Amino acid sequence: MCNIHQHEVLTDYMVPKGSGYIGKHGEDFLPTNDPAWVGFSVEIGPEGAVYILDWHDQDICGNAIRFPNSGRVYRILPKGKKGVTGLDLRALSDEKLVEVQMHANDWYVRHARTILHERAVKGTLKKETVHKALFDMLDKAPNTGKKLRALWALFVTGAMTENSSAALMKTLKHEDEMIRSWSIQLLCDQKNPSDQAIAEFTRMAREDKSPKVRLYLSSALQRMPVEKRWAILEGLASHAEDEKDHNIAKLIWTALEAMVPGNPEKALALAVNSKLPSLQQYVPRRLLASANSIKHASEANFKSALNLIAPGFKLRNNDYKEAGKFMKSFRNRAVISTHPLNKTTPSYLVRKLTVPKDKKTSVKMEVSHHPHCDWQLNVKVDGKTINSEIVSANTAKEGWLSKEIDLSEFAGKTIELKLENFPNSWHGEHGFWSSVKIISK
Repeated sequence: MCNIHQHEVLTDYMVPKGSGYIGKHGEDFLPTNDPAWVGFSVEIGPEGAVYILDWHDQDICGNAIRFPNSGRVYRILPKGKKGVTGLDLRALSDEKLVEVQMHANDWYVRHARTILHERAVKGTLKKETVHKALFDMLDKAPNTGKKLRALWALFVTGAMTENSSAALMKTLKHEDEMIRSWSIQLLCDQKNPSDQAIAEFTRMAREDKSPKVRLYLSSALQRMPVEKRWAILEGLASHAEDEKDHNIAKLIWTALEAMVPGNPEKALALAVNSKLPSLQQYVPRRLLASANSIKHASEANFKSALNLIAPGFKLRNNDYKEAGKFMKSFRNRAVISTHPLNKTTPSYLVRKLTVPKDKKTSVKMEVSHHPHCDWQLNVKVDGKTINSEIVSANTAKEGWLSKEIDLSEFAGKTIELKLENFPNSWHGEHGFWSSVKIISK
């Protein structure tokens, strides 16, 4: 690598750590002793030489160009080593280009693979012969790097694309972690992965012991349909050792973050059940940010607002127009406003709920009232009233009533929980809900 501040070429080496690598300093390969030397873009040539572009100017940041015609290219070779002449890879047969995939110098490998790709696109490639040789190379190559060359060449020549993705489904179970990892990426590079691939990704997320495989799965999630990510996320979040990995936990959150506002209950359940403490911090924060951002949302977007303020609940018979309204600000909070349908018919929030056996569960509400009126808050389970209270200036401190109702007596049961905005005198009985949450601990 080039260090423009030291005006020299350095060497770094990579030490595997978790899903990635840590860079370490090696030797100072080439001091230039020239304060105008600005090197970048290091490449390897066909003769094994190191090629370096030198911007060559006194201002290393490029803010001022003092020597506009001074750029140069260096070629670094051992003494006595000569360059390659008369090189024409395009003159090689398909079979010879496959053999070049095993070359010690990756310059030949990349150019040969490009030519194989071009011939495949033009329809002139001997696909059957080439694919057979490449699959054989994938099986017998002596190391991971050369196995990957075979995999990449198979992909660009069409052996693992379109109707042939079954080959990638097979390599998802390869013994080499990097072949499994790249199989994930190549499956997702084409189009939405099949249900069969999603099922295999889900298994791998739970069972694969390689952090590199989990890294590729975490990265690939962002290219999958949102509704197909949940099971894979759950599997990935079950590996406690990935919390300290410098890539995986962050990529898992990147894939989950956009899904949180529209799926608060599923996101919270995933976070609570995960073994990644970072998710247990990020998901609630994202929900709080979403609730705050409601103030900037469209008032017509009632369903989205309800999902954030009272996740899991629906308004009575989905009467969004007749019985509910979203307000950006009431007593300095974003709220859902409800009103009874008539003198005897309440409006209410309702949901089905399975109460855990081994936890204390409750419903917690923050509600308010019209400045000059009050209303009756009824909490019902399967039609039976378990709590009833008037929400008024006498009961709501500083305008808000905070109420938490214990549901532990229903542990192990699936119940219908109904929160009624009941008319008690038919005089301005608007209910204002800023937060409704189910809490289990």
